[in-house]
Amino acid sequence: MTKIIFAYIPILHQGYWQFFKKYASEVQALYLFGEELIQEFDHLRKDIRALEPKQIKQAIESWHFFSEVCVADRNVLNNIRLMRPTIIMPNEDECRELAKKYLSDCTVEFDSVFLRWDKTKSIAQKKVNYNRVVPFEGFISEMLSYAAEEAQKATNWWRQVGAVIARNREILLVGCNCQVPSPRISYAEGDARSFFSKGLFIEITTDFHAEARLISKAAMEGISTNGADLYITTFPCPPCAKIVAYSGIKRCYFKSGYAMLDGERILRSQGVEIILVK
Repeated sequence: MTKIIFAYIPILHQGYWQFFKKYASEVQALYLFGEELIQEFDHLRKDIRALEPKQIKQAIESWHFFSEVCVADRNVLNNIRLMRPTIIMPNEDECRELAKKYLSDCTVEFDSVFLRWDKTKSIAQKKVNYNRVVPFEGFISEMLSYAAEEAQKATNWWRQVGAVIARNREILLVGCNCQVPSPRISYAEGDARSFFSKGLFIEITTDFHAEARLISKAAMEGISTNGADLYITTFPCPPCAKIVAYSGIKRCYFKSGYAMLDGERILRSQGVEIILVK
């Protein structure tokens, strides 16, 4: 049976090389989203990295993985449907939508390889890949208990997070998430977060997250967080993870939560050890 790859490929990097190499021996041809198909997805016009499909085609041909590399439009899609091949696609939003719209008569296999961010991946909630697990005892239990007590002071209706920053067993800062500019502003105006499900549009909030609040306070008061430890009840969101990563904090102890977007990767990139407390 004929087998092909069909994909939107805006640029080339090592991930695409590995993806092509994986299927090179069993795939007869690679089909690329042409301009006609790309234009069906308005958000792709924002991808300023994207080369023209014919440029991608020429570059991939030089790798000699496939006997044929084609730029596809709707007419080519119709020809593919007549061929009835097995089609391999990256598991990306655009590929799933195109397959549903044009290739429902074909066998389509979605590969989970990560090649680029799409909407689904951007808001996905993932298990945190921590470096190690430590027991809830000793100084660690004291700090996380202190953080949990602090979390009870949070004025956020839906999520209460407490945090402690300490270094060499000395507590530097303690705090929780808090509505700004007034802790009670949501009682007057309502809570903007109530319109969105967990994990969606996390930046739309009047809430000042605990990590960002403490590190901002450290900057204002001239307290160095370099080499310090963060004890937090819930794993940091992506924006807070960036603040933590570039604050000099070297260990992040957490009890629960999930990872989103690039938060975990950013922490690791700056040498922050991620530690689950049980």
